[in-house]
Amino acid sequence: MTILDSYIEQAIPHEAGHILVAKAVGMPVFGLDHIVIRTPDGKILPGNFATRGVTPPDDQIPGMDPKLKAKYMLFVAGGLAGNIFAGQPVDEFGIEVDRKDLARVTTLTLEHVAKDAQEILQKHKEVFNRLTVAIRQSYLNLIKDPHVKAGRYPLLSLAALEQLLKK
Repeated sequence: MTILDSYIEQAIPHEAGHILVAKAVGMPVFGLDHIVIRTPDGKILPGNFATRGVTPPDDQIPGMDPKLKAKYMLFVAGGLAGNIFAGQPVDEFGIEVDRKDLARVTTLTLEHVAKDAQEILQKHKEVFNRLTVAIRQSYLNLIKDPHVKAGRYPLLSLAALEQLLKK
């Protein structure tokens, strides 16, 4: 397995975890994007996958409703939970942003909150599997075009997510 393959194999269940946990706890998710990066010689590098959701502004965190904060914490930890649930190890680089996001609202560790998020994934195994398949296929469709330019591309729209999540 190449480094590219390893990165993508980590990212797919990670993003599926964020999306599914968010939807299960009632946090809004608007889609999933992928950022295509090109090397100077024109090769495609794996860029970031980005679940489009809601992040509280720093100034609103101190007065944030505890129930909403708990939902947000689960959403953030859903990525690591997705990796653990899929048996896909994740490197520290892959969860660095999630650690920072979680630290904005709690002193609990990402691993601690991910345990609760895993329970949500366990209850929705089939949906998690559908999401990972859809993310992988959408990503492969994007990068099969040898002329795709560097930039941000939608992998799954809100409508596509709604369709996958309601089955």
